[in-house]
Amino acid sequence: MQDRDAIQRLLNEAKKAELSERFGAVFHSCSPDIPPQIESAWLKHVEEFELRCRSAATTTVRRYIGSPPVRALGTVPAGELVAELRSLTEILERNNVRVDFGRPISAAERYRFLTEELLDREIEDIRMEGLVLNFRYEEFHPDDAREAAMIGEDFLFAFFTREEAVLAHITGFNRLPPDSGGAAGPGSFLSRLRNARTTIGTVTEWDATVLECALERDRATLSAFVRWSAVRADPAERLTRSGRALLRLRQVDALWYVIDAEIPGILSMTS
Repeated sequence: MQDRDAIQRLLNEAKKAELSERFGAVFHSCSPDIPPQIESAWLKHVEEFELRCRSAATTTVRRYIGSPPVRALGTVPAGELVAELRSLTEILERNNVRVDFGRPISAAERYRFLTEELLDREIEDIRMEGLVLNFRYEEFHPDDAREAAMIGEDFLFAFFTREEAVLAHITGFNRLPPDSGGAAGPGSFLSRLRNARTTIGTVTEWDATVLECALERDRATLSAFVRWSAVRADPAERLTRSGRALLRLRQVDALWYVIDAEIPGILSMTS
């Protein structure tokens, strides 16, 4: 049984590499507790979805949910707005369309967004068992400070947990031109991160709290309080550090990338 699981895990890794090459898919590391047969079934589902996307016709969210009658915001009395919003949200969810509002938004703005923007959004006309279409309000109305902070948190998570594919994506490896990163570009930055992790050994615990995110046009500077512990074999040593981390980010085509970092006890800025 163990040999069979080991073979299936190797096949799963090969399938991930194939899907990454064919469709540009990015995979996070899966928990070792997940049975490899379950992961294999999920990868087949991913492949089926990508193949359907290639040949799918386009439609709108409105038609996708059956073109229900929708009242314009200006015609809905204030006392009926919450009920109208709830009714429309239920129709969306019955059709596996979910909308996330990442920051406090009034009921009126939520209803306006759904009826005036989301319903007319073009999408691929795909229906599959278990498929849920997810939309975020921030995709349409970005909150740059919040988005940069989220990318910063993802960067620290990927760094400490050795999520190689995620780290490469967040630092813009193979996405940003050489002069878009820090002093030596995204490729060199990614190598520095890998080397830095190697020098501290195995991270046993860590946490980070974002303190501030300062924006200036397409640049952002994020500060966070970071604490980490690690065990190093040669020389045998247990390391514990804490302090203020600084991340520099750049926005390209509406996406934020970490281009340089300073992490206490591990890494210094290049510039």
